[in-house]
Amino acid sequence: MLYELSEKAGLPFFQIKFIDERFLSEFQAIQGYDIKTEFKEDNSEYVYRIQDFIDLSGKINTNKKKRLNKCFKETDLSFRPLNKENIGVCLKIQEEWCRGRDCSYCESFVGCEKKALEIMVAFFDDRFHSGLLLYQTDILVGYYIYEIVNEKLAFAYFGKSLYENGLLYILYTMSKTLLDRVKYINFSEDMGNVGIRSFKRHLGVYSHQQKYMCSFTKKYEGNGG
Repeated sequence: MLYELSEKAGLPFFQIKFIDERFLSEFQAIQGYDIKTEFKEDNSEYVYRIQDFIDLSGKINTNKKKRLNKCFKETDLSFRPLNKENIGVCLKIQEEWCRGRDCSYCESFVGCEKKALEIMVAFFDDRFHSGLLLYQTDILVGYYIYEIVNEKLAFAYFGKSLYENGLLYILYTMSKTLLDRVKYINFSEDMGNVGIRSFKRHLGVYSHQQKYMCSFTKKYEGNGG
């Protein structure tokens, strides 16, 4: 049915993305279609073991430790839990972050993040979602929203900080104090953004969860069907 809808819309093929590598063979086995599979590293998700992420020892964690030490020394930084009642304050951080930035550049990677956050705020559910707010004295300077899927995996969704190294500090504290019972945390993809890629690759040991796209073209009589 989805294929027929895409066909009626005038699309040359029906495309499904993003498919986990472990499920790829199931999509490739669908009968009656010519299937083209594509892979882009930009779409691969960064997955860290919680213990590896909070580890500050060794050369691989030198950059992370150095940046965090700057935050550890600050006595005016504090955290508050993020919930349904106060999640709206995250929009203030996003609006401040957006000022003076090139919207066309931002949207070229993932679309408007501010609009995505507005949707997240509207659908935030304390039964599934949690987060941390970072304050400097009594001024909000950062946030992060996450979800624990099960005892093995958590997803880090949205985060921003107006304080230098604040985002890393939030993620570290969040992982150490709130996600200590979870084995892995998924920090999503870097979308090809050089800055995001550098940040995520300096967080420590990680693995890439590869994502694929499958394009389906129905086989008809006369074209190999």
